[in-house]
Amino acid sequence: MSAGLPSNRFLPPLGDVLFSMLKDSAVEAGELLMLLRSRDLTDRGLEGHLEHMIAALRGGRLIGAVGAVPFSSWGMIRSLCVLPDFEGLGIGGELLGLAEERLREQGASSAWLMTSGAEGYFILRGYERALQVPSHVAHAMEVLGCPSCAATMFKDLSL
Repeated sequence: MSAGLPSNRFLPPLGDVLFSMLKDSAVEAGELLMLLRSRDLTDRGLEGHLEHMIAALRGGRLIGAVGAVPFSSWGMIRSLCVLPDFEGLGIGGELLGLAEERLREQGASSAWLMTSGAEGYFILRGYERALQVPSHVAHAMEVLGCPSCAATMFKDLSL
């Protein structure tokens, strides 16, 4: 396991949900691709980010994931998703919190993401819509093929 990410973290509504770095689990990359595609999320650039993916597992089955990709002083949250049968149980919030924690540990002072349907979800978790996007962030998002209609959001991780 990576530093700061416990090998086992339990959630009250689903006491058997395990959170792990994807690379430390038995989950294959193809299973992650199927999860992302089932939730209409891009898998573009994923090959280079697999080592930064955090998995939510139940009974060895991948039920959620998120990426915490560091870029020097900032980080990108990518591909936060949970299978529909497990939505509303706090798994997405736990994944997001773990991703933010990893980015902080790697020296990021802010987290950036793009969303085309979950802006309210992220606002409730302290993210703000970016009125201006730094060029280095815009370039990273563009490389991943993020839709231009998506909202770019950020959160100050130093607070």
